[in-house]
Amino acid sequence: MIAPFNFELILDFHADWIKFIKLQLEQLPTLQKEDYIDIPEKKLAYYYFNWLNRAIRPKPRKVHISKELNCPASLRGGMDLIIGKIEKGEELIPHLSRKIKDINYSDQLLNDWGVHHLHLGTLIEKDGFVQRNPRVSQLYNFLLYARFDEENAYLIDVMDHKSFSNQKLVQIMHYNWPETIRHFKVDEAFTLDDPISDEFVKELRNMGGTYFFEAEKGAVYGPIGGGYSVGGTSVRALTDGDYYHNKVMHLEKHVKENMGFFLGAIREKIGRDPKQIHFKLFIENDNFYIYEAYSEILFK
Repeated sequence: MIAPFNFELILDFHADWIKFIKLQLEQLPTLQKEDYIDIPEKKLAYYYFNWLNRAIRPKPRKVHISKELNCPASLRGGMDLIIGKIEKGEELIPHLSRKIKDINYSDQLLNDWGVHHLHLGTLIEKDGFVQRNPRVSQLYNFLLYARFDEENAYLIDVMDHKSFSNQKLVQIMHYNWPETIRHFKVDEAFTLDDPISDEFVKELRNMGGTYFFEAEKGAVYGPIGGGYSVGGTSVRALTDGDYYHNKVMHLEKHVKENMGFFLGAIREKIGRDPKQIHFKLFIENDNFYIYEAYSEILFK
């Protein structure tokens, strides 16, 4: 209870969280302030996490190449360029879709199967993206399809632009790295009576429909990318936003329920009873701490 204490309390971790997200959005390389200035505060976290999911955080990763990957010789330079950037932890945004500049865009392939598509051009155009116009070369119709986690990059295959719903992408992941997607696998006793077509996958995505995919008999998967809502929004981004909102509010509740502990630490630091206490949310490397501004104590 706060009432027995005789001091002014400033405590609003939700506002601090929104301020943090806005600061992060300002630092994202493909966005301008006008891209998100009109987004309601309650939706900011979704758009932020959706963008992070669509981008690929630059950090060194181990590259794994599927047995099926077949890259045209004339695009090998682009493939080697991307592999080098992945291994060194360099920025991959120049190879992504230009839609990464649109904060509202929802990537169906990524949300469904967790697969990114990267352009194999080597020349950088004026806007910072690699050349990809098929009128320059028909080879630009081909893309590298890959799945990333924090430590690894799984290069699936080089296929054309029309392969976003090609179930071969999931089959290759299943045959080459089944352990990396096993937590998306449903009960092995569950099988599908009839296979679904690639065209039906495309239609289901457009309708926001959820389905199961059978890579082989007894190997049925749910949405490896986390799935999408009926409106096409990323379930993973929605879940991340809810998780961190709940984490922030739990932390604020913790402060209120343990005010005596925090007051005691502040008294010890400043040598008197405080007239005002200002708790702030402090975030560093995905760790959430409590900072009291007047005593300058960081509670971990």
